Amino acid sequence: MHEAACLPIDRENDRVALKTINKAAEFIENGICAVGIYPEGWVSKTGELQDFRPGAFRIAKKAKCPVVVAHITGTDKILKLSRKKRNVYFEIKGIIGEDFVKEHKTIEISNLAREIMEK
Repeated sequence: MHEAACLPIDRENDRVALKTINKAAEFIENGICAVGIYPEGWVSKTGELQDFRPGAFRIAKKAKCPVVVAHITGTDKILKLSRKKRNVYFEIKGIIGEDFVKEHKTIEISNLAREIMEK
């Protein structure tokens, strides 16, 4: 996962988690790559939207960038070991502008992202 630039968050160690958040923001600020976050913190086994972890939005605040709210479906079928072709869909639901990110707390950004996801 590290070779693919995945940056897992250590939920047990706030100091290490903050280093990961800073690294992700640095990637965005330096134009290295966009960063995808999964604010639920885990894969839903039911397919239902779980509670968001607002700390995930600290990356956008530090990078001073907009948040593209997107939805991915079909990945649950990939997890099953099979060579059968599977379809995965990526849908952009909305964008939370840079100004909103700059002026609001992470919990408010999280709540707006969830509202957009639920539409």
